[in-house]
Amino acid sequence: MTDRLHPDLIPMRKLWCSVIAQACMDSRNQVSESILPQCDKDRAITWLRGNTRDFYHVCDLAGINPEKLRRFKTGGKPISNYLTYDL
Repeated sequence: MTDRLHPDLIPMRKLWCSVIAQACMDSRNQVSESILPQCDKDRAITWLRGNTRDFYHVCDLAGINPEKLRRFKTGGKPISNYLTYDL
């Protein structure tokens, strides 16, 4: 039997996936709405590489394995591989 996410939690999960996706875009200095200052890029890289409770907590809320996310960051695989969850 597969564990399914309660329907009330799906929007929250999507929100935290978006937070991680934005950090990944910021770390690559991609354009979302405007070009980011270098300090924002550096902060995103530090957060994604760091070993903080905040990073692990956000990954847990998003339903993402933090180590797989870090491999994505170094391996160049599509982020969509890690920002999906079982509905």
